[in-house]
Amino acid sequence: MKNNLSIVMYHYVRDTQKSKIKNLKALHIKDFCNQLDYLTQNYNIISGQEFVSYLTDIQINLPHKPCLLTFDDGYKDHIDYVLPELLKRQISGCFFPVTDTLYNDKLLDVNAIQCILSIIDNQKPLKILENELVKNGFNREKLLTLFKENSFESKYDNSNIVLFKRMLQYLLPKEVRKKIINSLYDTYVQIPQYELHKDFYMNFKDLQTLKKNGMTIGNHTHTHQWLEHLTKSNQIKEITKSMDILKKYHLISDKWLMCYPYGSFNDQTIDILKSNGCVLGLTIRSGINEIKKNYFNLRLKRIDTNEINKL
Repeated sequence: MKNNLSIVMYHYVRDTQKSKIKNLKALHIKDFCNQLDYLTQNYNIISGQEFVSYLTDIQINLPHKPCLLTFDDGYKDHIDYVLPELLKRQISGCFFPVTDTLYNDKLLDVNAIQCILSIIDNQKPLKILENELVKNGFNREKLLTLFKENSFESKYDNSNIVLFKRMLQYLLPKEVRKKIINSLYDTYVQIPQYELHKDFYMNFKDLQTLKKNGMTIGNHTHTHQWLEHLTKSNQIKEITKSMDILKKYHLISDKWLMCYPYGSFNDQTIDILKSNGCVLGLTIRSGINEIKKNYFNLRLKRIDTNEINKL
């Protein structure tokens, strides 16, 4: 039995005028409310648990034009701005925190990089990165070759921005990435990371509030890395450590949802998920899904908030 499902992907949702990082790419709360109004008028918003029940129970069907709302990374925005609007409309969403943020007072690399780019976006960021790497002993000519070999554009970023992100997300050795990110952050952002951390991420109490209000909590790994670039053993650590933490606080069920950081996964990831009770895996590939009952739906597509007009 098959059914079509639309899944919408959200990250930052906030009053952008009040953001400490002024040029951070975020969806303004007013635009989010307009999107919710459009979606509730044209789709049937289902909860994560309703979808899990549909997948695992032959007698349960989805409503006409079902839609699932997903919120990545565990941002404070989701408790401050998103939850009140969902409750107001009596609808539910799926939330995917990165569990390391619940213990560590540093920003995730992905967010530190976003903060840096919000300030140097118009200052030739790739040149800034190149100079920083040369200061740390890298050969300039070899760097330019590396840049050229890994240059490509995305839907939302030009090739220089994409390369800047990828260099600091996985192309460089981990210890070098950390050192460069911290150096650039201290130079350009200057707000202590522990101070931004409190504004950026939810805590355990926030997650428990989501759960009590009928929201679904899923796995987004422990430290938000590109899974396809990790060994299988390190993938297992990333996924199971997050699971153990979420289960300890009764935030996740035995039949659980996975959201891949950066949309990154490989066949090893799929094998790990199948062996650990995962019933749904979310990518960042764009499109509508044809859902099959009693089947591993671990490569589901999502519509980015910037592409709502495609629905």
